[in-house]
Amino acid sequence: MKTWLAMMVLLGLAATCWAGTYDLMETTPAVQQALNNRQARYTELARQKTAGTVGEDNQGHVAQFGGGSDVAALVAEENADRDVIYRAIVEQNG
Repeated sequence: MKTWLAMMVLLGLAATCWAGTYDLMETTPAVQQALNNRQARYTELARQKTAGTVGEDNQGHVAQFGGGSDVAALVAEENADRDVIYRAIVEQNG
């Protein structure tokens, strides 16, 4: 089960990075808000990745490698929204 979940997270992450789409059967208001939040912070997150202050971990989350409290807040918000989306993918796909 953990391997399957890890694969789903990685596939979801890959889809997010390249296509910006998810395998969701239903987009709930919470998921839509998470998607909107991610889209709104995409440019800043990409800038931080280029600067090397953030990166991806092996769980499909963002990890902080530098920066201050503003970067920590960005990472926390991004990971919270990713969790909402990942949970919806898992729940909807059994």
